[in-house]
Amino acid sequence: MSTTDTATTPTTVVTTRKGLSWLATACMFFAFTVLGLVVWAFAWCGSIAAAVHFARGDVVLARSYSASCGPILPGQSKTVAFELTNHASVPIRFLGRKTTCSCTVPEPMPFTMQPGESRPFSVEIKINAGAKPEALAQPVTLYSNSTGQSKLELLIEGEIVNSASDSPKWR
Repeated sequence: MSTTDTATTPTTVVTTRKGLSWLATACMFFAFTVLGLVVWAFAWCGSIAAAVHFARGDVVLARSYSASCGPILPGQSKTVAFELTNHASVPIRFLGRKTTCSCTVPEPMPFTMQPGESRPFSVEIKINAGAKPEALAQPVTLYSNSTGQSKLELLIEGEIVNSASDSPKWR
């Protein structure tokens, strides 16, 4: 009876080890696939957000779709820059822009981006002298002649403060 028990026990253990080995291999394959996608996202598109936009079919990507101007005093202005890249095989012409506030002044339009071209796109934030302290979130929408992506939405964030020491959020 003891010879039968010894013979069955190692067989069961070996079978279990093979099962775990297959599962470990599958998990490692999945982990390396995800890691490869993350590396591709940064190498090709510049960020995970840009890679998501690219996967949706967008052809002009921003390195970041939001930018911070930090704390800003009433009466002060700051310029924020976004880096845009044309991944299309044809030139893309930006024809217009839309903002929700007159304090947001994007650079002049129109402009054209050649295939593969990267360029900065600047937006100036001008805060009125009588502005009260509050959070700032100003969207900027760019309109293009691209059939696959007729608009590009960007966001500028910051905070209007009374003095430079008023905002612990930006320290």
